[in-house]
Amino acid sequence: MIPSLGPSLWLEESKSSETYLERFGSYMADLLLTRTPADVDRKNKIILEHIHPSFYHEAKKQLSQDRESIIKSDQSLLFKPLRSYIDPLKQTYVIEGELIAFIGKTGEKPACAQTEQKKFTFEFRCQGGKLLLKSLKRENL
Repeated sequence: MIPSLGPSLWLEESKSSETYLERFGSYMADLLLTRTPADVDRKNKIILEHIHPSFYHEAKKQLSQDRESIIKSDQSLLFKPLRSYIDPLKQTYVIEGELIAFIGKTGEKPACAQTEQKKFTFEFRCQGGKLLLKSLKRENL
């Protein structure tokens, strides 16, 4: 057996370890906040596999709108995190940072079109031994 390095990760029927919540939140943030026209369909598919049933239709609609915007404007999004933290009692992961949108230009380097300071709050729920995204709140800083 390979010895465990670092803090333990665990997931039960109705709760997860703080470390699991933090790492899964970081994983979902990367899928949702750093996107390009080339990877948006693949990332949307992965994200939808981790959505709580009560949030599924709203999330699917938002992901579809984001996809259309990214593809139509040949936009790439890059999120540079400045700080992140969790609330284990509420099962939330919060990440704050700079969201940068690059617009593609044929034959040229992409231009930075927009930079915003954003805060994203991911609320999770354990169900059936899986951690699922139950809501996502976006705020300007």
